[in-house]
Order: sequence, then C-alpha cells, then structure tokens
Amino acid sequence: MKEKVVPKIKVGLIVPGEIVSFVQLAKYVELVERLGFDGLFFFDHLWPKNRPENPALDSLIGTAAVLNLSETLFSGPMVLRITMRGADKSFDKLATLVSIYGSRLICALGTGDTNSINEDVFVPNDELSKNNRLEALELLIVELKAVTSNIWLGGVSQAITNLAVKYELTVNVWDRPVNFLKTYPTNFPITWSGQYKTLSVNLKSNIQQLIELGVTWIILGWTPDLNKLATELQEFIN
Repeated sequence: MKEKVVPKIKVGLIVPGEIVSFVQLAKYVELVERLGFDGLFFFDHLWPKNRPENPALDSLIGTAAVLNLSETLFSGPMVLRITMRGADKSFDKLATLVSIYGSRLICALGTGDTNSINEDVFVPNDELSKNNRLEALELLIVELKAVTSNIWLGGVSQAITNLAVKYELTVNVWDRPVNFLKTYPTNFPITWSGQYKTLSVNLKSNIQQLIELGVTWIILGWTPDLNKLATELQEFIN
C-alpha cells in the first residue's frame, strides 16, 4: 500500500503578549521547539494593543533572542512597521540579524497605519502620510534584497500586491478566512497569519485547504494550550 504523503507546510506561533521577560521567552522557546513548531514571531509594538501601561518585548530584540536560543526555529517581526523606526534604522537592524542568523530570519514588513500612530515616536508626523510610508517601505525592500531573499509584505491592498509583484516577494495575509484566499491573486507566494480562532473550526480542513491554495506558512496567534494544539496538528508539524 502506497504511503500517504502529507504536503509540507511550516507552522509558526506569535509570542503571547504576556511574555515580557527573557526568562519567560526562553522557557517558551524550549517548549515550542520540543513540540515541533517551525517558528516564533513577534508583534512590532511598544505595548500590547490598547494597553500602553503594559510593557512588550521589542520585536527585533525578541527575534534575536529566539534565533540565538534555538538552532531550528525561524523568527521575525509580524510585521515590522516602517513607521516604527524608519527605513534606515530598520535596514541596519535587519541586515545585522541577517548577517548573524541568515535565512532563519524572516523580514516581514508593513507600512503601519493610523491605529498605531501613538507608537511611531521615532518618525516625524510629516513623514507618516500613506505615500511617504509606501515610499519608505519600497526603499527598505530595495536595500534588503541586496542581503536576503526572505522578505514578506504584510497586507492585501493593491499597493502591497503591486510591490510583491514588482520585487518578487511573498505576501503575508493577516487573519482572513480561507474563502478570501480562494479569490485572492496567486501570482506570488502567500503565507497566512492571524488568530487561532479564525481557523479553529475544522482546523485540519482549513489548513489542508490553505496548503492546496499554495500557502507555505501558517502563523497562529492567541493559541490555546500548546501541547493540545501540537497533538491536533501533529501531521503538519512532524
């Protein structure tokens, strides 16, 4: 009897917001790696959503910690907002990580938006227009392509898809149902990230459909007990 071949997809997790120390992160990395997941990713925020009084791990420092603690996990910001640091500072930091950790760093990039404008403390307000953000993102793309091909763009706007086609990049679709991807352009690689609950009803079926649609990564946030999740996803992560 011919052995069933399960299509390969990488499954990652978004680091929970309650992890705010490197001791906590080290324990989480050990668990995630032992259970067979492929990556750990960080929101690029100064504080958890709507909770400016609470701390959050810096996405790039957290990424460096994960890549240093593990020899197998991929990591990166989900996604790095160009408005947080500007193009030059973003490139310097990402290029340094690429030089140390190579292809295990995923440079997932985005333009940022008005929802996080209070965090954009390092970029002058007159640089935060939509056109300026897109120009800065394109500048960062051009610089990064000289040092890595592992670049994703976050978002599904026409401007983002145009950049993906122009520079032959991967698009990361955030928290959209499977049916959305059935009508989404597929002339570039696609990864999926979002809330666990978005896929949790018929999780295996949803993942199988995403695989058939060509999705290469699924990154889950707000996940339940990891041991239970790993058991549920064992055919995809082992």
